[in-house]
Amino acid sequence: MDPIKASTTTAPAPLPLPEDLLTRMKETPQNPRYHAEGSVYEHVMMVMSEFEKNIDAYQLSPEDREVLYWAVVMHDVGKPVVTKNVGGEWRAQGHERAGVPIARQILLNQGNLSQHQRQRVLELVRYHHIPLTLGLKQAPIEDYYRSAIVTDLRLLGIFGAFDLRGRICEDIPRVERIIHQFQHDIEPKIRYDLGDHITIKEAYQSAPHNKKNALWAAWNEHKFNRISKLLPAAAPLSRPNYQCAITLGGPGIDWNEWKNEYFPDRQHFDLSMPGFPKMPVEEQFRMLRNFLSVFGLTSRKKLVLTGDFLTDEYRRTVIDYIRDTGGEIEYFVIEKAPEGIADPYTWPQTGILHPWEAHRITYC
Repeated sequence: MDPIKASTTTAPAPLPLPEDLLTRMKETPQNPRYHAEGSVYEHVMMVMSEFEKNIDAYQLSPEDREVLYWAVVMHDVGKPVVTKNVGGEWRAQGHERAGVPIARQILLNQGNLSQHQRQRVLELVRYHHIPLTLGLKQAPIEDYYRSAIVTDLRLLGIFGAFDLRGRICEDIPRVERIIHQFQHDIEPKIRYDLGDHITIKEAYQSAPHNKKNALWAAWNEHKFNRISKLLPAAAPLSRPNYQCAITLGGPGIDWNEWKNEYFPDRQHFDLSMPGFPKMPVEEQFRMLRNFLSVFGLTSRKKLVLTGDFLTDEYRRTVIDYIRDTGGEIEYFVIEKAPEGIADPYTWPQTGILHPWEAHRITYC
């Protein structure tokens, strides 16, 4: 039997969000086909009610309960940013991605949460649409494998039960069938094939350099059978040709302070140096490849790339080249917005990073 019960009349506690954000959530309408309950705020309060009624029905650690609580609070904070009326219908396309920087800045002010917990919450915020979206499309189970790498599918399924019942929509029985299939068929099979989310992360973190590259390539090429074979298997030990750190987050850091603390004796290349961003992309990469070749491959020095916000496409192109030349990549992600930023909720614009994109990720 699913641990989903009928609603009660007990009102949940107020949401621990800034007043201006709560006001915007109350003023943001939703498509009545999926959310006849009304505003974004009304929906989140209904989801919180489901959480409070049913959380004890699941065997969860205190950390998992805390992560789910904040996922409920934060999952739709991006809707006020992106909601538009299109052809007479309210749509919030991309609200999952838009909610990540907002949720991140709010969570950074929660001193009781570790960085690990914050990251797990942000993963659920970013990918909370997956059970419903793929379920409505009747997607094959192979389409769910990508999600298993980037978020905890068991928690996602539990959250999905709260989220999908915390609304008034046209076809509740169909929605319940979707979440039941996700929790009882899809998630257990993927956990059997790949392991749970923690096991997957630990297997990647402990893997040698060449195996990490093979896993990343298999993920990009949708070769999930290969991933299932690579994760538990031993691999010959390899060493990278050079090490390259990349800072992500944007302007506002004191480079001299960062250099002394994190990057002493590293050769530095600034991707936002005067004139560089305006160069043709081909010229940018010619200079960057020359830097990596001379100081990395030839001199075997430790390197660091810094710059303002990098687009996903640009960053991926850079790291693909570093991987192809045998380099090891470590991201240094600046999470906290510096003083003076006009809208700290947009900092950083870097969304959820794939855990295999870099060989290591450090959050600062």
